[in-house]
Amino acid sequence: MLHFNELDLERMIARVLAGEELSRAEASAVLNCPDEKLPDLLAATLSVREATFGRRVKIGILRNAQSGICPEDRHYCSQSRLSRADISVYKLQSVSELIEGARLAVASGARRYCMVCSMRGPALRDVEHLAAACESIRAESPAGASIPRFAPRTPMTIAYERSRTCARRDCRSARAESSGWARQTTT
Repeated sequence: MLHFNELDLERMIARVLAGEELSRAEASAVLNCPDEKLPDLLAATLSVREATFGRRVKIGILRNAQSGICPEDRHYCSQSRLSRADISVYKLQSVSELIEGARLAVASGARRYCMVCSMRGPALRDVEHLAAACESIRAESPAGASIPRFAPRTPMTIAYERSRTCARRDCRSARAESSGWARQTTT
């Protein structure tokens, strides 16, 4: 087993910048970096990042459109209604609140605005609600902003696309998959 202290970071940086991938053993050593070596690892990743992207950053804003009421029984997740995490708990925000969030995101310099919801799988009314917010946001968004755009298709295909682009969440919905939404889409 390769240990982080055995890695030659300068050589690894050069290899990665030349297009090579880390070996499985190297990746494992990086993932198991000891705390005292973390500054060395961060410096190495910064040099790769700067060589690839320069000093520019893209700002994205994540908006919690519905918080703390997910019915899933995932004890590790603060969004579960069973969680005792100290978070705000609220139902789906209004379209005007979501639009205002997008305006604040743009004013903050964000080029990406993503709305997430704590839920098992969006009901059609939730999808339509979020889609209305997305369409209004897109209508007033500056060029280059990453806001979902929808193409008219069948109602179920539109609902599926809207749920994927507007109602992002951390778990895949078994209900959405079993309803056949995935089988009705085209790429």
